[in-house]
Amino acid sequence: MALHLPPRAVMLEVHKRQLARFGGAPGIRDEGGIDAALARPHQLIAYGSEEEDIDIFHVAAALMYSITKNRHPFADGNKRVGLAMLLLTLRRNGWSLDISNELAIDMTLKVAEGTMRESELVSYCRENSIAIDT
Repeated sequence: MALHLPPRAVMLEVHKRQLARFGGAPGIRDEGGIDAALARPHQLIAYGSEEEDIDIFHVAAALMYSITKNRHPFADGNKRVGLAMLLLTLRRNGWSLDISNELAIDMTLKVAEGTMRESELVSYCRENSIAIDT
């Protein structure tokens, strides 16, 4: 599976831009958390799942979930960075999440609160994404 996944430098730049635009406390709370969040999609690709084939929606959801719910690597802005990384990962791989800003915020809050499981996020993204030219 040849997918385009954002590297660490992109995640750090996304965080920096999100803070500049929306405010928040700067800084990294957990350096290892950044690496762990970025490693999760690669682990999915390498080792797969017993239940189903892994696709871009699994990979993008795993990245968002790792940042937003599991790792919280930044002092502030984890939800914003998680959503931005999900959207970026989908877009770089030919997909766009076709929902309103309000629904994107709601989805992100549900992930952060734990009321939307990772598997539900995968389904939500798959059902609400459209293919785009890259």
